[in-house]
Amino acid sequence: MLPWAMIQGFKLKVVSVVVLTVITVLLALWNRRKILQEARELAQAQQAETNVGNAS
Repeated sequence: MLPWAMIQGFKLKVVSVVVLTVITVLLALWNRRKILQEARELAQAQQAETNVGNAS
């Protein structure tokens, strides 16, 4: 393999790793946001149930 072809192959591998890393980080952040949102909604629902229980 020519040195230039090796360099191009290496660059392609680096770009692939960077792209996959960015996608993974974005998915992790989106998942974290989703989990926090669900936890917030659950806390609000529990608070609403507590308020209804205290009112009666």
